[in-house]
Amino acid sequence: MKFFKTLFKKAEANTSYARIAFLFRILLAITYFTVFLSLIPQVHDLIGSTGVLPIADAVASNPQLTYSKFPTLHLFFNNDAALTILLLIGAFFSLALLAGFYPRTSLIACIIIFLSYVTSGRDFFTFQWDNMLLEASFLALFLPLAGKIKQPRMLQAPSLFVVFLFRWLLFRLYFESGLAKILYGKADWFSLNAMKYYYETAPLPSVGGWVVQQLLPATAHQITAVLVIVMELIIPFFIFWPRRLRIIAFYAFAAINVVIGVTSNYGYFNFLSIAIGIFLLDDQHLLRFASLKRWLAHINVKKASRTFVVSSFILMLFVVPFSVMEFIPFAKRDISLPEPAAKIMSAYAPFRAVNRYHLFPGVVNERIVIEILGSKDGQDWKPYRLKHTPQDPEKMPPWLPMYQSRYPFSYSFLTLGRINSAYFTNLLTKLCTSPGDIKGLLDENPFPEPPSYLKLDLYKYMFSTPEQLREQGLWWDRQYAGSSEIIQCANA
Repeated sequence: MKFFKTLFKKAEANTSYARIAFLFRILLAITYFTVFLSLIPQVHDLIGSTGVLPIADAVASNPQLTYSKFPTLHLFFNNDAALTILLLIGAFFSLALLAGFYPRTSLIACIIIFLSYVTSGRDFFTFQWDNMLLEASFLALFLPLAGKIKQPRMLQAPSLFVVFLFRWLLFRLYFESGLAKILYGKADWFSLNAMKYYYETAPLPSVGGWVVQQLLPATAHQITAVLVIVMELIIPFFIFWPRRLRIIAFYAFAAINVVIGVTSNYGYFNFLSIAIGIFLLDDQHLLRFASLKRWLAHINVKKASRTFVVSSFILMLFVVPFSVMEFIPFAKRDISLPEPAAKIMSAYAPFRAVNRYHLFPGVVNERIVIEILGSKDGQDWKPYRLKHTPQDPEKMPPWLPMYQSRYPFSYSFLTLGRINSAYFTNLLTKLCTSPGDIKGLLDENPFPEPPSYLKLDLYKYMFSTPEQLREQGLWWDRQYAGSSEIIQCANA
């Protein structure tokens, strides 16, 4: 207990974290709302009955699946209508959470529904921010969530233990990512070359990345690499230091997330990271901002309930050691954890309540893109254009704030040894048989009726120079890098 009194000193005398918890609930609700809405136009192409990884087929072929091992409502509701209806229900509960209408019930509903899509989506939900959203949501269940959004009159302070756990999550996100760079990415990061390639080889590059990579000098990219290392290996320790350093850490993390969000496309990741980061602040700091002061100043705050204190303390005793154990096998891959611990980890793993984080241990130094082409006669080939995927050199890289475009994100990994992934094989099968089933994945489909042949060409993509953009209208400069054997469709 003395450790936590030291951790929170200089803030407790003047303020609490009640307003911080209240604001986090609102930001978490906004995150869920955008997640559910962004899935609606994608879900049928991904896991619908005619999608590339149909969840109904997976459930039907595995009758032994149970909720404890495969936690998804789609075990019971997996037709196409249910896939959309559940997302609409999720959006409704996220708005209820935002408004403060039965907030705990609403948050539980959001968790159950999102976990259902994370589980059912398989390859399309392997991103660390999906895990982070679920882990942060589980922690949020131990916050006092009550309070109407418009005029909250009374708020309850959260337990200091759950505040610590949010800070611990933030620490792990950055420090584990920094350790991953030391363990597996020294050639990229410590040579200071990583940022030279990062913007154009990011899974979904953006126009902001083009601007930064092409207009900043090489020295600036080297300085940025140093700042990333400092941000992940040094600044995280500010989280556990006195209040002023925690506030500095918040603004440092917020700044880097804004830059990442502008120069690449990671859906809601950056917004959620900033939301979790507000636990580095306190109510006193929030009330320095005039707009927040008008909204939140005249609120009575009562102390944390004993129930929240005890339950969050027990939670902390579980989360801290197991979160360390989660990272150990990643750091030392030949190590075996004690069998009792391994069994417990295996039991909670499907629910993603405790996770490890290791963002960008290394940076790919060239972007190889698969271009799918179709032909009726094996001579005249026309390319398919996938949404949000670098293919047309004249098309500006999109900027998709808060929108997680999941198929093209996964598609970008195919040339990194994942070309035999089921979602890619099934995409080719659909193009050969029923391209209308996946029209939502395509920007251009030159063969509404299936072609007789497909082939895969490989191209190396690099951002164009400002001169190429000005004179030729090119955002990308691409070079042919090889071709696969021709695939004969069944109708040939």
